[in-house]
Amino acid sequence: MMACTKDDDQDAEIASLTEQLNQLKTDLAGLTAQLSTLNSSNSALEAEVDALTATVSALQTSNATLTTDTTTMSATIAALSDQITELAIEIAALKGVPYAAPTAPTAAADMVMSIFSDSYTNVAGTEFNPNWGQSTVVTTEDYDGNDVMKYASLNYQGTQFAAALDVSTYSVLHVDYFTSDATALDFFLISTGPVEVAKALPVTNKGAWNSIDIPLSSFSPVVLSDLIQFKVVGNGTVYFDNIYFKKAAVAANPLAGTWKITPEAGSLAVGPSKGSGEWWSIDAAGVTTRACYYDDQYVFGTDGSFSNVMGDQTWVEGWQGGGDACGTPVAPHNGASATYTYDATAGTLVINGSGAFIGLAKAVNGGELATDGARNSVPIPSSLTYEVTIVDASNITVHIGIGGGAYWNYKLTKE
Repeated sequence: MMACTKDDDQDAEIASLTEQLNQLKTDLAGLTAQLSTLNSSNSALEAEVDALTATVSALQTSNATLTTDTTTMSATIAALSDQITELAIEIAALKGVPYAAPTAPTAAADMVMSIFSDSYTNVAGTEFNPNWGQSTVVTTEDYDGNDVMKYASLNYQGTQFAAALDVSTYSVLHVDYFTSDATALDFFLISTGPVEVAKALPVTNKGAWNSIDIPLSSFSPVVLSDLIQFKVVGNGTVYFDNIYFKKAAVAANPLAGTWKITPEAGSLAVGPSKGSGEWWSIDAAGVTTRACYYDDQYVFGTDGSFSNVMGDQTWVEGWQGGGDACGTPVAPHNGASATYTYDATAGTLVINGSGAFIGLAKAVNGGELATDGARNSVPIPSSLTYEVTIVDASNITVHIGIGGGAYWNYKLTKE
């Protein structure tokens, strides 16, 4: 047996490395082929991406063109619509008729008594064409669902109510009218008698709707609580709409709502002058002790009603037979319902109703009540007058003079 030599070992190692090298070459050749395939695929994908990009670009260009075309077409349609409207208005003007009904009124329904209008509920049973021997031809014409009354060949025309109307609480008569040829137009209100007064409607603005509010005071001596008829005297052709009586706008009532004495120190005070707490002013501990009082409500209705809402407990003073402690409210100061009037200009508030009050029941004009109801010779009054200062929408101060320049002063907060 021959011994292995060093050269034999080297040859074997070389042969093994050569075999590994050949295998790596084979693997490299395979990877090179795969890379070539991938490069080909990538080129194809890039070509597809380029094609898709071109398609997207073309679509964007097309969309921009379509958008421009749509905008142009919309503008063209709008322009044509305007031209059609202008032509229709010109044709109506040439015919001497309205193109459309007048602008719809905006007065609140509860402020209006309507005779002829599609915007409100009209007084029932009105005869718009009574036989008074007139030559006027009365018809109604529809303008996009809105009825307009037409007087053609006008000489005079009456309107008869089913029953006398009371418009004494209203301030103006509103009339919308249109004419292209009338040279005179008088509108009459008539009450029983007959008593009738006319107001001339201006006819200088021809070929357009005119809107007028005529003060009812200008129809004196017509009896506004007994209105029986309208009458129109004039010539030509006249269109009418939105004939109604309207009340004057009522300023918002800052007192309307529910109030409580503000639960803070100083909210009840008395002193030798208005706003003073020199003689006595409630402190924070007193507010806590009188919790049953500070939840009492003073409710001012929008209809002029007033009520003290005390619940089962309130603060009962000694003069009322209580122990200056929480207890059952004592008549007549036990939740009275009354009325009130508020004069914002004068800053005065009058509560009408025996037993109704604000703040403390004992504080009345000119004095304070006692057990017998006649302290300082002041009986329980049927009304009380307070001075009110509006601090803001949620806070007021109320004062009542009790004689000799002295005042009880209260702070109230709206719920």
